[in-house]
Amino acid sequence: MSNTMFYFQGEPNSNSLGYGSYITSPTTQGKTTDLVALQNEVIGRLVGLARALYADEAYADTHEIMIVGLKEVVLTENSSVSKFHEIIEELKKNKLLLTPDCAMCGMCTRTHDYQMESFWNDTKETRSLKFLLLLGLQTLATFAHESMLLGKENKKINDFFYKGMFAFGEDWSFEYLLPVLKELGAMIFCGMELSQSETIKQLYSILKGETVQKQQQTFHWESPESVGIFLALLALGKEVSISKSLPPFLCEQTLMELREHFSIQIIE
Repeated sequence: MSNTMFYFQGEPNSNSLGYGSYITSPTTQGKTTDLVALQNEVIGRLVGLARALYADEAYADTHEIMIVGLKEVVLTENSSVSKFHEIIEELKKNKLLLTPDCAMCGMCTRTHDYQMESFWNDTKETRSLKFLLLLGLQTLATFAHESMLLGKENKKINDFFYKGMFAFGEDWSFEYLLPVLKELGAMIFCGMELSQSETIKQLYSILKGETVQKQQQTFHWESPESVGIFLALLALGKEVSISKSLPPFLCEQTLMELREHFSIQIIE
């Protein structure tokens, strides 16, 4: 067992592929469904919305659909074809508000939606980094959505969603994606304050030093917010331990690169 205070592991005796399995390639054998295809389309259109905001100085209040889209992008038992269609239509409408001229032009690709085939055909190391980025953004979106419903929002967090999804769609190496992951971790820590979950509130209090940590905190990769918490701890410079059996979205090469920059122990 780890002698650090933050430990990440897979569920014991679980047959689940883990949280990362819920972002799925439409061409994966046995998983070619309308739902998976729509999931991939939503991700690509979220990148397109981010590119639209980065391309021009025009402003539109599009953060709500960005947050909702990211919150829903991981497949769960509550995912539905109709919900994804609603999100796609809202993404189209909001992107048109940002760059109306682009819909009539088509001369360049700077605001085009991202083609997820590029992601699935990339190296496993790059996919692993982008999985961390996307799953971290999904965690942050869950926190932001909770606060949005209560009328409490953080503009810096709302703005970061565009930066994060823009980075997801770019052909960036580890050295360029790493600063984005660090910033995402910092944003997730800030977002914890917005969460209505008692578990997250308690962890936030511990990390701020308001509550004394008396025992090791154990997180399971299958839990939706675990990737976000992992990134937040790394951004805060905390020492974390993970089990040798890695989740499907984290490859060994990516872990080795992360260990060069963060304090991560591997527990046999």
